[in-house]
Amino acid sequence: MSLYNEILTGRFNRALQKFFGIKGGPPAPQLTSEISVAVNLFWGAECRYLESWNRFGAGFDVAAVAANSGAVRMRNPAASAVVAVFEKISIACVTAAGLFDMQNGPSTTDLATGLGNFAGARLDPRGVGTPTVIGSFSNTVVTPPALGSLTNRVAILQNTTLDLIWAESQEIPLLPGDAIEIQCDTVNNRMIVNFIWRERSLEEGERF
Repeated sequence: MSLYNEILTGRFNRALQKFFGIKGGPPAPQLTSEISVAVNLFWGAECRYLESWNRFGAGFDVAAVAANSGAVRMRNPAASAVVAVFEKISIACVTAAGLFDMQNGPSTTDLATGLGNFAGARLDPRGVGTPTVIGSFSNTVVTPPALGSLTNRVAILQNTTLDLIWAESQEIPLLPGDAIEIQCDTVNNRMIVNFIWRERSLEEGERF
């Protein structure tokens, strides 16, 4: 027989059990009978794994090509049932000062020049080694392909790095079927883009 207000999302109970070494059944199997809900389990990056998050990091170095510009795309496959949250995105242009656009929107394809090598991209050895998100890049287009909604447009000096995420409230969720793309609007410009992100499976109530 099920409990009254039984908690069916198990990752929070698992986090409590793992962190405090609790034996036996779940320490909080149900909600209180009154309206009294508090969910705050984040202690630090080392505890993300306890909440079923896997953290990853990856960098792209896109070579300059004469009369062409570059782009980097991070895509969450439509059937993944995973949510990714980007904690850090940094951009640098090496060859010359440049104008960069960041877009997000639906995508089922990757950029043509190549795919990012994400083998061993995990930041915590307790998690899975390879992420669900697929990274790709291109440096063979005159105008980088438009992805969707423009979320950032920034100008960066030569040999300067710019962070696009400064606070937790600026983190960017990436749901199945969507992608984030960083585009350089300046031709013949070597661009470097770095990402740190985390992933976990979507709970049943989060899926659409």
